[in-house]
Amino acid sequence: GNSHASEDFAFLIIDSGQGDQMEANADTYGQCSGGSLCNAANGCSSCDHSTGFDWLDVAFSSVSQNPVVISQIQSHTGGDWVKTRQRSITSNGFQVKQEEDGLDIGHNTEVYGWIAMSVGTGDKAGVQFEAIKTPDAVTHEPYTVSFATTWSSPPAIFSAMQTFDGGDPSHMRMTSAATTTEVDLFVEEETCSDEELRHTTETVGVVAMKTNWVPPAPPPIVPVSGTYANLLEVGEVTNVALSNVVITYTGAFTDPVIIGGTPSHNG
Repeated sequence: GNSHASEDFAFLIIDSGQGDQMEANADTYGQCSGGSLCNAANGCSSCDHSTGFDWLDVAFSSVSQNPVVISQIQSHTGGDWVKTRQRSITSNGFQVKQEEDGLDIGHNTEVYGWIAMSVGTGDKAGVQFEAIKTPDAVTHEPYTVSFATTWSSPPAIFSAMQTFDGGDPSHMRMTSAATTTEVDLFVEEETCSDEELRHTTETVGVVAMKTNWVPPAPPPIVPVSGTYANLLEVGEVTNVALSNVVITYTGAFTDPVIIGGTPSHNG
């Protein structure tokens, strides 16, 4: 449609690299399916648009026990709406693919960004976080995820399906805003190619993080610029409709991964 109610969502920015509690990467190129990134420099000797929805194997730099993976496309070489889906997540890596609204046969080559962290709680660059993996039980109906962490204020929420049990294009939404104790999530299917919205059960990874940057200011004090171990900015954007959003980060990132949080459900 040409209109939509205003929504809220979180964001995180972290440099690519492998640390002691999480790994991030923004140098994973999708299939050789066309567009400006389908070239020899990115390993493509030819381009085939029909491969744009093929699964891509991604390996972790080191073994990650019981990981939660959140991924997002970092580029914009194809004009159609597109997002990522994941499956086969193990301690050594995972599979990721592009997914459109179901009306096309492929999508241009894009850059995938992703973060992975083990289930549990921790602190990264002064940012408190909790990674949770649900049972294979999340559907189109609201599902409550309870936090083990004691939060002083509602955390920023990031989530993604860890399985591919249902093939219809879909993504995660929040039923209502997170509280200090829990968040309600559901799987939302797109309606362009199929008006039916029911979705089978999926395992969902949820990452809750304390925000350290809330626009417009003041910006956070970054401990050490230019080092992966100490750069992590987490914030929230509110009242966004169908418009671009410019987020200015304050750290000296060298190879940033940007992940958008799970959006609200006002419309």
